[in-house]
Amino acid sequence: MKFFLQLVLCFVLLSTVSCSSNKSELNKIICSTMFKKAKIDNVDEPRLICKQASQDIINEQIPSKTPMQSFTQFETYGFPPGNYEFFAVKFDKSKVSIGKGYIDEQGEFQLDKMFRTLPLSRFISCGSGFLPGEPIHYVLISEDRTCVASDFIVPNPIEARWFDGAQISMIAIDPSMECFILEGNGFKSNEVLQVVAKSCNEILSYDSIASSDGEVFLMAASGMQSKICGKGTYTIKRKNGEIKTLSYFQSSKVWNR
Repeated sequence: MKFFLQLVLCFVLLSTVSCSSNKSELNKIICSTMFKKAKIDNVDEPRLICKQASQDIINEQIPSKTPMQSFTQFETYGFPPGNYEFFAVKFDKSKVSIGKGYIDEQGEFQLDKMFRTLPLSRFISCGSGFLPGEPIHYVLISEDRTCVASDFIVPNPIEARWFDGAQISMIAIDPSMECFILEGNGFKSNEVLQVVAKSCNEILSYDSIASSDGEVFLMAASGMQSKICGKGTYTIKRKNGEIKTLSYFQSSKVWNR
């Protein structure tokens, strides 16, 4: 029962606190994504895409042997011309300015960086020290705040993949490590997944049904949030019997950096 109540509480907190009209601009922007990755499905609307940088771009832009954990590359679609600000939002909701620039006539964002202009598609954001499941958001917003798009990436992912291409990942919603998103794709249409969540000595079992497009999107919470339990797990069993397990650190002390 405790586990179920915390699942409900997690949903309430996400929908009423993070999206509250009296919260900061950053929270509103992040809440608008609902931790779903941006897709290029309608380029008439602004889209910012974050992805793991290709090795060619890394070799071109980054000095060799740079001790970094993450290299992120970006694409923009559908932004009208004008002046923009580009920044990152860390796990604790603090803002990290990357730079300002403009959208040119070809629709590409030109970033003013180090006394030169660089197309955003050639820029790489580097970072290290990311904990498992920790997301970082990137935001591109117009100077007048009327046009904005954001996306996120998880540099140190908690994920599982199946042989048929299905995959599922676990994303921490906030530094307390109490609420999570389980997001997956590549499953059969309306496939039933058996989920078993273990936290401390509590076990919760339930079914989750993939969408008609084979996507899965769940909000969940750790069980005994006040205890130091070490590791919690989510085990997903498919109809064909294949099983994958996602593991995470449950103690909130892990995030006190």
